[in-house]
Amino acid sequence: MARPADWSPLADSDPVPGDPLEVAALGRRFAATAAEIASAAKRLRTMCTDEFWGSAAGPSFQQRGVETAAKLDAAHARYATAAIALGTDPADPSPSTAARPNYAAALAQAQGLAERTLPVAQAAARSQRVAMARLEAFSATLPPSALVPDASGHLPYPLPLGLLPAAEAEVVGEWARQYNAAAAAIAASRAAIASAERIRDVAAANASHLISGVINSDGLADSWRDYVATFIDEHAEVLAVTSALAGQVAAVCVPLALKMGGDGPAGQAPEVIEAAGCRLTVPEGWLRIGLLPEGREPALARLVAQQEIRQELLRVARHAYDNGGVELYISPQAAAGFPLPASLVVTRTPPHDEPRVVVSPKRLSGALARDGSEVTVAEFPAGLAVRVLRRAGMTSLDIHFPVPDSGAYLMLSFSTPLDELSDAMVGLFDSIAGTLRWI
Repeated sequence: MARPADWSPLADSDPVPGDPLEVAALGRRFAATAAEIASAAKRLRTMCTDEFWGSAAGPSFQQRGVETAAKLDAAHARYATAAIALGTDPADPSPSTAARPNYAAALAQAQGLAERTLPVAQAAARSQRVAMARLEAFSATLPPSALVPDASGHLPYPLPLGLLPAAEAEVVGEWARQYNAAAAAIAASRAAIASAERIRDVAAANASHLISGVINSDGLADSWRDYVATFIDEHAEVLAVTSALAGQVAAVCVPLALKMGGDGPAGQAPEVIEAAGCRLTVPEGWLRIGLLPEGREPALARLVAQQEIRQELLRVARHAYDNGGVELYISPQAAAGFPLPASLVVTRTPPHDEPRVVVSPKRLSGALARDGSEVTVAEFPAGLAVRVLRRAGMTSLDIHFPVPDSGAYLMLSFSTPLDELSDAMVGLFDSIAGTLRWI
């Protein structure tokens, strides 16, 4: 049976979607499979007797049969448990429990409650519209706040009737009472919808816990696809954390660039650097700070005159290196007397220990899509990359390139505080990323 398409005024869409009949059909298939597995295990054990095996190879085959039968028992437990978790009869009126989740029936119960509630709410909404239309005919003689519902959807009652004649005041009061009665009916319907969602959610949690319990205790080794998928998701989260740290380092460098006030090598050509298996070109005037421990202090002593800024950059360089940073750049340059501070941290994340764990750009973009960031997968000369743009106080752009033939990623983390020129600076950052080439 088709579900209602219009759930207003209770929800924008079906609050308890799904098909209990399909869930129950899947539960029956799992139950049938469990029965077949139990029958196979029984036949196998019949074959594993001493009377059956008479040849010299018998003991070896017998042992293998016993082991296989044990695995079949574990598989049977999984299918049988899944059947109990999903349920096989959507008309079963019994409630969901931890031992017998019966999700199909719980979903049907939740949907039935929601469907019974919807017409009541829609009738109440129609009554509200009629009542409000009648009340608005008197709006010119009522105080401005008289027809403004409060947070619960009710009009102030009794209404401040002002100078209305007694007969009209009685009519207005009755319409206000009807409006509020309809508001109460809608509130009760929303509470019923919340109850329906709880019925569904409790059954889903019971089913999930029951299935997880048997999977985690039955001793079956899941396929490498299962655990590799889990590792991929976990590694994507690691990459997201590394990205956040690199972005923080880049942001810290920006005020240091402002303090330098244009103090940097002038007139130098754009620099082509090679690091971490790639070649990258940065604009003239950008200061390159090597992150290797043995070269940090000498490099900073040559580049930065101010002792205070040099010590702060040294601290930042340590953080960047500990997070996998391979290069750090800051721009203290100015144009027509206007400062153009920016920073870039180049970070390489190592591949996962499991060589089959390769996080695709699409999967990484999902892990990075949070906190209002603009996340896209974009094409660059160096290949597809995940581009993450944030505009919250500090404009930052992180671009994540998969390293060819590797599970590693190379991240370019740019940052600038220039809100007025943020689009132009982001364009510059994209241009720098466009110079990346693999070597």
